Amino acid sequence: ARSYQSQLKRSQLNVKGEDSLYDASVSNSGVGAEGVDQGISTIEKSTNTMEMSGDGLVMSFGRKELHRKNPIADEETMLRSPGKYAVELHELAAQYLKNEDLNASVKLFELLLVHFKSEYGNLHHTVGSCLHNIGVVRLRSQDYDQALLNFEQAVRVRKGSMGKDHADVAVSLVKVGITQLLLHKFDEALYSFRDALSIRRHALGHLHPSTARIYNNIGCVHVEFNELRQARRAFESALDVQRNALCDEPENAQLLFGAATTLCNLGYLYSSRGAHERTCLVLKEAADFQQRVFGSAHPTVLSILDSLAESYAKRGDNLNALQTYNEIVVSLENDEGNGRVLSSRKKRAIAIVFYKMSRIHKKQNDHETSLRFLHNSESYVKELRAPNLLEKVEEEINQVKQELRKSDFDWV
Repeated sequence: ARSYQSQLKRSQLNVKGEDSLYDASVSNSGVGAEGVDQGISTIEKSTNTMEMSGDGLVMSFGRKELHRKNPIADEETMLRSPGKYAVELHELAAQYLKNEDLNASVKLFELLLVHFKSEYGNLHHTVGSCLHNIGVVRLRSQDYDQALLNFEQAVRVRKGSMGKDHADVAVSLVKVGITQLLLHKFDEALYSFRDALSIRRHALGHLHPSTARIYNNIGCVHVEFNELRQARRAFESALDVQRNALCDEPENAQLLFGAATTLCNLGYLYSSRGAHERTCLVLKEAADFQQRVFGSAHPTVLSILDSLAESYAKRGDNLNALQTYNEIVVSLENDEGNGRVLSSRKKRAIAIVFYKMSRIHKKQNDHETSLRFLHNSESYVKELRAPNLLEKVEEEINQVKQELRKSDFDWV
């Protein structure tokens, strides 16, 4: 998983990865899904292209074409003979993409596109793969209009060369839907995802794990329309598929991550309807899954735990809320280890968690404990030199002190 920071303000949705849009780092109960630049579907292992985890790239070479007869050559030599070094050029373009050298990556894919068109004509599966890969690079560079054009061309070429119900058509259709979603073309995105789902179910079966990712995307579109009932149905369909797959591969990291994403999305829906008990159940399971994938101190895990603690507090389960917040603090402090100094980011996170814990104790009229946590928060904030945050904490300290003085007066 890559970063989890960029947010679409409209629905507090986080952009990420493979063939869905939003990521599982659910901050403030935002919807998450698998995102926009996960997946390099590398060279196929059979006669057809395979979709795999990585950067969303695909490569279509048959078994004979895959066999590398040439020694590794320098880039200039490969550029002079793209047909001879097609496999190597693809790998080099993928490496450029991984290193964020997007211009170099797209130039190599465009070179391969010209070669394959010249060699095989415009309607060939290798042409469709090149168009798809160019779209992936354009998507990464946030050139969404051009990416959409490339993915739509890839869909047309793949339908013509491989058949309209081929699984690779669905791969490009999903990318079309993601790009339309980023362009806020929600009706069109919903159509693309449904079309991709139909093809994927026909080609791979109703319970194939990749259908879950599309259900998840469909749910995200319904959230954009505020169609929460339809969104819930889509997320629950995704979860049914993911649970079925986890029965066979209970430690599969990709399946665990996908299921956690769906659970977070359901948590967002339940929370928005005030169903905090259900919210706690799904977020707890999501956190457990993510911990198995990333460990206890990963930002995604801590973000879900933060949402879980907030949900516990909303349902009045203060004990579990405090225990969950404490788990976050322990994870942040232990993650440094070996005497290393806490980073500013982690100090800020701990300060905010202490502040939240103080608010819970304040609600319980335990003002002394509330004040202790506020002072702990204050000490971290002063180290950060964050005046706005410090002002907020100090204001809360003054309020709690007033409550303490008031209670002393009442007692007398």
